[in-house]
Amino acid sequence: MKNTSVRYALRGAWRGVAMSPWLHAMALLTVVLCTLLAMSVTLGWRNITEAAEAQHRRAASQPIVVQMTTAGSAAAAELLARDLEGLPEVARIELARADAPVKAQARSLEVYVHADTQPEFAQRLAHYLARRAGVVEPGPLTDASSLDVRAIALGLVVFAALAAWLMIGSVLRLTVFARRGEIRVLEMLGATTRFIRAPHMLLGFLHTLLGALVAASLLQVVLVAFAPDWSLLLTRVNNGVAFAPRFFRPEELAVGIGVTVLFGLWTMRAAVAHARRP
Repeated sequence: MKNTSVRYALRGAWRGVAMSPWLHAMALLTVVLCTLLAMSVTLGWRNITEAAEAQHRRAASQPIVVQMTTAGSAAAAELLARDLEGLPEVARIELARADAPVKAQARSLEVYVHADTQPEFAQRLAHYLARRAGVVEPGPLTDASSLDVRAIALGLVVFAALAAWLMIGSVLRLTVFARRGEIRVLEMLGATTRFIRAPHMLLGFLHTLLGALVAASLLQVVLVAFAPDWSLLLTRVNNGVAFAPRFFRPEELAVGIGVTVLFGLWTMRAAVAHARRP
């Protein structure tokens, strides 16, 4: 009986492809394109995240400069400088007179923070300075937009994954519904549920496995071909931090392909169950 089920699964899968080759070609192409889209967006989010982390590491390894301008007298600026020198995170403070004649009484303070201090300290220090009397235009020279970029990229990953799963699920269900007549005949002959869905599960497995492998191969080729240009782009966006885009690690790629295959099998199982409903 087991050999009979295996032979039927193989022959049934081949017969399904022969009956509607264009439908199965469309199914495979849809899996390739949707998986490629999801992988591309996910890989982009990962590279953006790693580039942002590299930027933070670079910022943490160098002194953080907080510039502010006092509209009061020189004595007020010196008093503020003495107050800031008491902070353990502050390495040194430099005072400089503004070059503009209109601001002859203004002072510019540059607060150098220790290299091992967290970059977020500069932002907190700027908020503190903004509440001090006689202080205007405080602001750290740090980039606070990296978190927003990573959040937007993560949202795109979720959207692309959901869209890819919906498209793949829809086109795989079409391959089952195209053979509803055959499923009805097998039911009347008393075939078991496992016997009926065996060829459809095999086709779902092959479509998703081949589609994911082809998509991963295409993405690897594109990444290798355009890696120098992307590396230059990420370096410019990342304020001079050299960063080379990287492909998925083997375990990450295996998990992604496994999830895609499991989703395809689950979709075909659900489609067969739906097609057997009266």
